[in-house]
Amino acid sequence: MTEMLWYCLVVAGVSVTIGQMHGPFGLCYDFRRWVERKIQFGGSDNAVERAKRIQQYEWILVGVKCPICWSFWVSLVAAVIWAPTLEWRVLLQYWLGGMGFVAVVMLLSPPSHE
Repeated sequence: MTEMLWYCLVVAGVSVTIGQMHGPFGLCYDFRRWVERKIQFGGSDNAVERAKRIQQYEWILVGVKCPICWSFWVSLVAAVIWAPTLEWRVLLQYWLGGMGFVAVVMLLSPPSHE
């Protein structure tokens, strides 16, 4: 039980760091800014095409700042590393348990400063 709690806390910490914080040496912030610049300024200089591209990839711009979205992937990788066995039921329990923990914590937390 305590192992699962530690696992969930690790997943939450990494997901929040990637999605909302600067991270070590500002790498997480730099990554989010890189994604934004790539979507906003990658490709054509035409304003209409740029607006269309931003609208088309808005889900990426929202998801890269979302700890719940990051927890889906972070929890998947962490489940493979952390789970005591590679049986699919155990992996699924760790994967979805970690993601669910982050979702509950984030949805019950007060809004951030942004």
